[in-house]
Amino acid sequence: MTNKQLQVLKQQHALLAQFIIRLSLFYQGYSKAIDEELQTLRGHLGSNANFTLAHVSINKLNALLQEDGGVLRRFKTDTLQSVEGAAKALLATSGKANANTSIIDTISQARRPAESLYDVTQLCVQTITLYSQVTDTLPKPVGVAVKSHSNEPLQAPATLLMALQEELVQLLDTYQKRLPDNTELTILKQKVVEGLNNDELLNVCLTLLRLIVKDSMQEAIISGKVIQSLHHSLSSLHQGLNKSIDQAHCTFAVQQDDNLAMRKELIKLENDVARSDSFSALKTQTQQQLKQVGSALEKREENDRLAQQALSGQLEALKAQVAELESKTRYYRNRLAKQVATSQTDPLTKLPNRQAYNEHLRKLLDNRNINEQSLCLAVVDIDHFKSINDRFGHSAGDKTLQVIGKQLSKALDDNDFIARWGGEEFVLILPGLNAKSLKQKLERLRTRLTELPFKFKQDRLTITASFGGTCFSHGEDPDAVFERADSLLYQAKRAGRNCVVTDKDDV
Repeated sequence: MTNKQLQVLKQQHALLAQFIIRLSLFYQGYSKAIDEELQTLRGHLGSNANFTLAHVSINKLNALLQEDGGVLRRFKTDTLQSVEGAAKALLATSGKANANTSIIDTISQARRPAESLYDVTQLCVQTITLYSQVTDTLPKPVGVAVKSHSNEPLQAPATLLMALQEELVQLLDTYQKRLPDNTELTILKQKVVEGLNNDELLNVCLTLLRLIVKDSMQEAIISGKVIQSLHHSLSSLHQGLNKSIDQAHCTFAVQQDDNLAMRKELIKLENDVARSDSFSALKTQTQQQLKQVGSALEKREENDRLAQQALSGQLEALKAQVAELESKTRYYRNRLAKQVATSQTDPLTKLPNRQAYNEHLRKLLDNRNINEQSLCLAVVDIDHFKSINDRFGHSAGDKTLQVIGKQLSKALDDNDFIARWGGEEFVLILPGLNAKSLKQKLERLRTRLTELPFKFKQDRLTITASFGGTCFSHGEDPDAVFERADSLLYQAKRAGRNCVVTDKDDV
C-alpha cells in the first residue's frame, strides 16, 4: 500500500470515528448502561484511536441495544395505551366540538403502532396540549377567582380524575396478577380506590411507571439468560458432534494403516514363496508371516473394539445433550406460551384483552381476504356503571364486570370473539353476519343481560348495557370500523341507554 493510499485510509478512519462519536452523543440519555459504554467507546475513538478496544466496546453495545429493544417496544405500547385512556377520559369532560375532533384523532393515533419513540413523545405532548385547552374552557366555580399565574396547582375535573383512577385500577390489577407478592402494588391500588388529588395521582403514575420499567428490564434479563442457556447447549452439542467426527476420522486412519501393514506382510510372504528353494525354509517363513498377520488382525480387532466403545460413549453423551436441549426447549416454549396467554388475558374478567383482540382481528382479516367472509364488530358499554361503584363499592363493580363478561361469552357462538376493551366496555367480533342478523343478535344479548338477577346489599338491580354495531366493508381499516362502532354506541347512550344501534338505524 502506497503512502498516499495509507493517508487516505487514515482520513477515512478519522472521519468514521468522528461520525460514531457524534452519533453516540445523539443517543445520550437513553439508558445509563448504554451512556457509560458510549462514553467508553468515545474514549477509544478519540485522538489516539484504539480500534481493537473500540471493537470490544461495540460488541458490548450491541448486546445492550438488543436487550433494550424489547423493553422499548413494551414501553411504547404501554405509553400509547395510557395516552388512549387519558384521551378518552378527556373526551368525556370536553364540551367543544373542535376539541372533541382533536381528541378523537389523538385516540385513533394512540391505537396505531408508533414508528419511533419521538412519535410517542409527540403524542404525549399533543395530549397535554389538548388537556390544557379543554380545562381552560371548563366552567369555573362560582365565587372563585382564577388567576392565570397563580402558585396554587390547578385541580383536574372530578370526572377526569375518576376516569384516570379507573384506568389505573385496571392497570394495577394486571400487574398484581403477575406480581401477587408485591405489597407496593397493593398499597398503590388502595390509594387509588380511596381517591386522589392531582399531586397524589401524579405520584402514583410515576411509581407505577417505575414498576413497569423495572419489570420490563427483568423480563429482558430472563430472555437473555434463556438465549444464553440454549446457546450453551447447542455449543456443547456441536462440540460433541465434532469430537465424534474427529474420532471417526482417526479410527478410519488407523484401519488404513493396519490394512497397509497386512498388505505388506502378504506381499512379503508372496515374495518369500517365490524365492524359496527349500520347503522347510518356506514353511518357517510362512509361519512367521502368518503369525505377524495374526498379530496385526488381533491389534486391529482391539482397535476396532476401543473405537466402537469410544463412539458408543460419545453417542450416549450426544443423546443426553439432545434430550437436555429438548427438555429446555419444551420448558421455555411452555413458559413463553404462558406469558403470551397472561399478556393477552384481562386479569379481572379472565376474558381476552385488547392485545388479544388486535391479534385475533388481524388473523381474521387475513383469512377474510382469502375467503371473503362477512365480518361485524360491536362495542358494549354497561349503563350507569359508575353509580354501581359509588353506591356499592369497587368490589361490586368488579363482580358486575365478571358476571357481564361471563354471560356475554356464554351467549356467543364458537366462531365469535369477545374481549374486555377497558373500564366497563367490551368489544365483540362477529363473523358471518349481515346488518340485519347483527341487529338481531345484539338485541338477544341485550335482553339476556336485563334478565340477570343482580343483588347488592339486599338491593335488587337490573343491569343494562348499550350496544353499537357495524360491519366491515372490503379493505376497510379496522380502526375506522371500531371508531364507527364506538360512535354508534354513544348514539345508543344518547337515545336513552339499554338499546342497540347499528349503522343501518336512524337515531
